Amino acid sequence: MSDPTSPDGASEPTRPHSPAAESAPASRSRTSASAPPLSPFVRGVAIGLAVLTVFACLGVWMIYRGARGGVDRIAAEAKKQAELVDWNDLDTANASQTDVLDSQPVLANGDEVRQALLAAYPPALRYRGVPGMAMVRFKVMPDGTVHPQSVDVLVSTSGAFADAARKVVPHMRFTPATSAGHPASAWVTLPLNWQTAE
Repeated sequence: MSDPTSPDGASEPTRPHSPAAESAPASRSRTSASAPPLSPFVRGVAIGLAVLTVFACLGVWMIYRGARGGVDRIAAEAKKQAELVDWNDLDTANASQTDVLDSQPVLANGDEVRQALLAAYPPALRYRGVPGMAMVRFKVMPDGTVHPQSVDVLVSTSGAFADAARKVVPHMRFTPATSAGHPASAWVTLPLNWQTAE
């Protein structure tokens, strides 16, 4: 007997019913519809971006390590210099004056100088908690200002603190020295100190 569903009337052998067989073509069609194969260009761009990301991360890491190593070297050098300087051997007395002075200069703007010291603290050394000192010598004029070309750093715990001292001293204002009752110029030698808060 022929199968009425067959167009030519020939009978087809019956196959056993299999749910997996029915779902296979559907799943294949869903897979092929949702994930088309990547073109070589897109694949190359993706690989290139991944490689660039890796190199960028390595570059940032190397810069960080280099900067940190530089800070560590500066801090170590400053500590080493601080150990070599015997501050007790320094002559902190004023240099000989051409005039006999009745009084010495007295700092008149301590608060402003403290702010200038804080602003001039070398950032890398402050970050590492490295204290420092610079011994400076300069000439105070009869009007109480510091002669800008007279500033000399005699010794410091590091070059960074010497530079900081040169920035601070011009901010200083003094009650000038007196000689025979009149304002007079005078040389001053004093230490400047930097220390992080505990």
